[in-house]
Amino acid sequence: GYSEVPGSFLAPGVWGYYDAESEYEGYNVEKAKELLAEAGYPDGFSCTLISNASQSVAEMIQAYLKEIGIEVTLNVTDFSNWLDAIVNGKQQMYLGGWTVPSADATEAFSAYIGKGDNRSFYANDDVDALIETINTETDSEKRMQACVDLQKLLADECVTVGLYVGLACYSVNKDISNFVVLPSQSPNFAGITFAN
Repeated sequence: GYSEVPGSFLAPGVWGYYDAESEYEGYNVEKAKELLAEAGYPDGFSCTLISNASQSVAEMIQAYLKEIGIEVTLNVTDFSNWLDAIVNGKQQMYLGGWTVPSADATEAFSAYIGKGDNRSFYANDDVDALIETINTETDSEKRMQACVDLQKLLADECVTVGLYVGLACYSVNKDISNFVVLPSQSPNFAGITFAN
């Protein structure tokens, strides 16, 4: 109960979120083996997964992929080495997460998929055009439609696999009112009031 399954590249609290259905939904070992064979890997392959501070999640991924013939070597390292690897393309697979402090899709898409940091090293002209629309369009309906189209495209191409969206839990004294948690999961203290 402390997390939810994401339906998109974005978390539900981020403006622009759309629950994009994908042909890859659901856990299906036989379908995964079939797709591997179609891709030219009928006997699977070996690779390395780099992560930082997510040992249990990395081990879970390793175990699931082993079921379909993918042998994963884990490289659980410190943040500095992990960041160097994913920014400079030294990874085969990586486990990561992020928050979007602005709570706007522009920040997430530009940094992780488009021409920004693009830690997935994914290239698609249609994606770049949609991100450009999201970044520059002033009509909110057109921006939202570009977000929807982009999330559908990313889901269909299975660019990333969203595992979970963690929920931030805060406890607040009963004498405090107007405590707000932002979509970034950070607290906003600006409007709080205290009982006399």
